[in-house]
Amino acid sequence: MSDLPPVISKQSHLEDALAIISKATVFAIDTEFLREKTYYPQLCLIQIAGNGIVFAIDPLAKDIDLSKLWDLLGDEKITKVFHAGRQDIEIFYHLTGDVPRNIFDTQIAAMVCGLGDQVGYDKLVHHFLGKNIDKSSRFTDWSKRPLTTKQIAYALDDVIHLEKIYPMILAQIEDGNKASWIAEEAKILSSIGTYAVDNQEIYKRLKIRTNKPIIMNRLKYLAAFREVECQKRDLPRGRFLKDETLMDLAATAPKTIEAVSKIRGLGNQKNQWLATQLVNAIKQADESDKDSWPQPPERKHQERAPAAVLEMLRVLLKHVCDDEGVAPRLVASASELEALALSDDKNQPVLQGWRYEVFGKQAIAMKQGKIAMALEDGDIRFIDVS
Repeated sequence: MSDLPPVISKQSHLEDALAIISKATVFAIDTEFLREKTYYPQLCLIQIAGNGIVFAIDPLAKDIDLSKLWDLLGDEKITKVFHAGRQDIEIFYHLTGDVPRNIFDTQIAAMVCGLGDQVGYDKLVHHFLGKNIDKSSRFTDWSKRPLTTKQIAYALDDVIHLEKIYPMILAQIEDGNKASWIAEEAKILSSIGTYAVDNQEIYKRLKIRTNKPIIMNRLKYLAAFREVECQKRDLPRGRFLKDETLMDLAATAPKTIEAVSKIRGLGNQKNQWLATQLVNAIKQADESDKDSWPQPPERKHQERAPAAVLEMLRVLLKHVCDDEGVAPRLVASASELEALALSDDKNQPVLQGWRYEVFGKQAIAMKQGKIAMALEDGDIRFIDVS
């Protein structure tokens, strides 16, 4: 519809645009957001392209209702194309408590097509369309209004190009019989568990530099307290309490408000409420059932992988990925290779689904002496000797 503005801020225009998009079988979607000063990302713009139209929605506009858009994102019949969509989907999860259905992520697809690890959008556009993206609006404050013509064009280009790339990259996926690989990866992106925050488990994201259960348990309680307060106040974690401060609190376990003030990052602490809460969190941690305290990893998981086995697995991984035209990192990370060198535990990601069929099966066979590596005319060959 020619009368649709490029940025929609009126409900009537939004309903007209969604009526058109709802008839599409696929559309590209992207967002612009800020999160430097908040716990939750602040959604500033939603861009959509499909069924012959392209537009942006201004979620900051007064009285605009996005409920019909949320319904559309949940429609299984329509494919939603993202690029590196995890943060976009996280925003939708926060706002709705649910995630979009029928997701296709072109960054994952690019890795499956062998275009490299975590392919940037600019590289993707250049590869498929031969165009260079103007990045000058990349660090825009998207919350400021009005947006300039240049900013709007930059935002809309993201989905205009994405819509064009989708059928091209999909054809490569289908030609390589890798559609099932993409489907497995999409399940992870579509899982609510990927985005739901368990406050009792959030401490595991910290770089813990101790194996003492009592200190780890204090960190568990302190990190949970920080998470709840940051959610209430919509503050970034580091602006409320830095990770290093939590570490010092857990290690020194201050029992008074005065002792809290001596902790790095809490000097001259005048907020008695906060100091009291921190002391109480530590007290609750120390008084909790010791059977519930976090335990350090078993020593066997800290063993170094046999160097020869690990090197053979690396060579096999590169060989397989070269043959399949897929980014090695998507198949197995460095830590996953080390785990595989140490164990044949079938719960490892590399021994499940398409990764097992592509690499894991051969890796186990090689570890069992059923596959040998040889040089032939300067090229590495793997020979079945079972």
